[in-house]
Amino acid sequence: MFKVKIYSLILSLLCLLSCENSSVSPQFKDFDGEWELVKIVNGFAQIEITQPEIGYKEILEIDGANKNLKIIRNNNVTLDTKLEVRKEQGQDALILLKDQTYNWYFFVSEAGISYLVLYQNSPIGSVLADGSNYFYTKK
Repeated sequence: MFKVKIYSLILSLLCLLSCENSSVSPQFKDFDGEWELVKIVNGFAQIEITQPEIGYKEILEIDGANKNLKIIRNNNVTLDTKLEVRKEQGQDALILLKDQTYNWYFFVSEAGISYLVLYQNSPIGSVLADGSNYFYTKK
């Protein structure tokens, strides 16, 4: 009887651990985690700036289980919003529901470093020409 209880306990723990990992929506699995701004490539001129030239520290905390984004700039939360992932103007976009804006996004690898790249924020329904690309690495 004791062995059955131990096996049941172990099985329950394994189930709990596997459920924790699956709580992140498949749509958000690549985004989930903390991302640090490391580079900005400005629009038309393609001028690249990196830290410390950027002048501020920015972290994106993306909670894929709750579909939430926090933008933390210089240790202050500047935005806390629910997220959607969908097409906007025909391109993949992160939709920031609180302020009704979007960022086109893509993932890229350069010199062995993987980045989440967000195009400059824009109001839903509008198109921003020659905006900057913001490069984030996962912490």
